[in-house]
Amino acid sequence: KQDSMAIHSTATNVLLGLTLLVFITFGLVTVGTTYITRNLVRGEPVFVMSDFWYAIKRNWKQALPFGIIDGIINGILIFNIYTTIINTSGFLTSMMFWANIVLVLLYFFMRCYIYVQMVTFNLTVFKILKNSLIFSLLGLKRNLLALLAIVIGMFIELMCVIGAGGILLPFGISLPFIILFATFAYMKVYASYFKIKEIMIDPYIAAHPEEAPSSY
Repeated sequence: KQDSMAIHSTATNVLLGLTLLVFITFGLVTVGTTYITRNLVRGEPVFVMSDFWYAIKRNWKQALPFGIIDGIINGILIFNIYTTIINTSGFLTSMMFWANIVLVLLYFFMRCYIYVQMVTFNLTVFKILKNSLIFSLLGLKRNLLALLAIVIGMFIELMCVIGAGGILLPFGISLPFIILFATFAYMKVYASYFKIKEIMIDPYIAAHPEEAPSSY
């Protein structure tokens, strides 16, 4: 009888290290890019590298641990969807599948607001999550429009990759790195920021007009 044993190669170890690095720095990168995107949405001047590192330096104490939590939550939701897809034989499993779909959509909408609040206000993580849950319901129309636009963008990307007889394959492969992910991020921030401004920022500025010029 022969037994097989898997041994990690150098390439495997490098990939595992890169995966761990991405997992750990996910929140830091997200908070930096969200700060830049929020400033673009507000029509403010943007200095990409300096603004990116400024946002990380200012928010790393929240962004680092929450980025790990965010990755874990996303992993759990994806795992739940996968397990319910491959086990949809019973009524209960089907109900669990749709319950997980609702949770995925709800958390997707919440994520539109989480990082924007993180770079805009000085709030605890608990308050950010609480506000994001409320905003995900109050801004449902904007959230759905952002989701629809992202789905359309993903459909266009899919058609470029598998359609047109492969003629557009190079374009489809390069599209996510050039503009697609940045466009999705802009859509999410655009959908969330103005609802946050309407409910949190404008009433505060109205009550404290002396803080209006540069605070928000």
